[in-house]
Amino acid sequence: MSVFNDSRPMVGAMALGVARAALDFTCEKLADRGIEVSYRGGMRSRSAVVDRFIRLEAIYEAALLTVLRSKWVEQQAVPPKVEASIAKAAGGKAARRITQRCIDLLGPEALSEDHPLDRCFRDGRIFDIYEGAGEIQRLIIARSILAYTGRDLR
Repeated sequence: MSVFNDSRPMVGAMALGVARAALDFTCEKLADRGIEVSYRGGMRSRSAVVDRFIRLEAIYEAALLTVLRSKWVEQQAVPPKVEASIAKAAGGKAARRITQRCIDLLGPEALSEDHPLDRCFRDGRIFDIYEGAGEIQRLIIARSILAYTGRDLR
């Protein structure tokens, strides 16, 4: 299990790489359509598309922080069992959600094989499942934080 604890944050980081690629591509396509992503002002000064995009970036940043914390805990010579599972669950879920919603923002054009977003979507789904699905990671987290046994979670 310690091997998984070492590799789970890396899987979360790879998933976030896919999510970052999807966000960058979506930002470029929005700019091509004349939609500038501006962080100035509040929600009332932004369009709904820009607001949704900024929320996706917030999901990305939150998941990135969980991966960074997991690796930091590992450097402190503390076994990062819970942090590793949190990083993997957050990274996989963020990649899946971000790629799905980037497709929603761009519409049918995004599913063309000419654009990398279709591949990002498939890869995001794989990273959510790889090295233990998100549901399994949440069970590991619950067992550790709440001190549940396997019998308690049946």
